[in-house]
Parts: sequence; C-alpha cells; structure tokens
Amino acid sequence: MQHKLRSQHGGQKPPDLCADLIKTFTKSGQLVLDPLAGVGGTLLAASLCNREAIGIEINPEWEKIYKQVCELENLKEHKMIVGDAREELTKLPKGSVDFILTDVPYWNMDKVSQTRSKSARKSKLSKYNGI
Repeated sequence: MQHKLRSQHGGQKPPDLCADLIKTFTKSGQLVLDPLAGVGGTLLAASLCNREAIGIEINPEWEKIYKQVCELENLKEHKMIVGDAREELTKLPKGSVDFILTDVPYWNMDKVSQTRSKSARKSKLSKYNGI
C-alpha cells in the first residue's frame, strides 16, 4: 500500500499487520486511536477494517503523506490531528476511544539518514546478546 511513499518515515507500521490487530481487538464501528501516528499505518488499517480512527502526529510532513496514500488507494481519510500528543490527548472526550494502537516515538528517526543497516544493528545489539 504505497510502500515507497510511506517508507520516507523510518518507523512506518504495515497496515495489514495493524488491521489484524484491530480486527482481533475491536468491533466494526469502534474508535481506534494512534497518538503517535507517523504516516498513518494504524489509520489506513482502520479504513480496511471498517473502524473509525483518530491519529495524532507532531510532524505535518507525515500527515501529508498519509493523506496522499488515502487518495491514491481510495481509502477513507480519518482525522489526523497535527500537534503534540501530550497536549492533544487531553482534548479527547473521556471514554471515547475503544482501542489504542501505536508505536514508540522515534525521537529523531526522521532526521537520521540510515537507521536499519546491518552494521548499525549489530553494533547496537552486540553488548546485549554477545554478538
């Protein structure tokens, strides 16, 4: 699903994987929240599963990519709030969300040119598992 476009974000979640989780833990029409939405993998999955969704993303560039993918794939575009999740979450009505599906924040991942090289993984993991 527009992988090349979405891969500009270093930590994008596969919508098919997100869809499996959403189908397992929610019912049709329920509201899914991704407070660290990135390029919208969770929101795209919600469209595939007939769920409602809200995303919060601090970087407006990722929101633009999410909207492009929705248009190119002819998928329902869910609400994507551009802002800091720490602030935006306080504005959501209590009890309005049925399921949260997110990923850890990547801090500066969108500024790092290469995050997935074998040598980088090996050097980072070596002190933990004896590599």
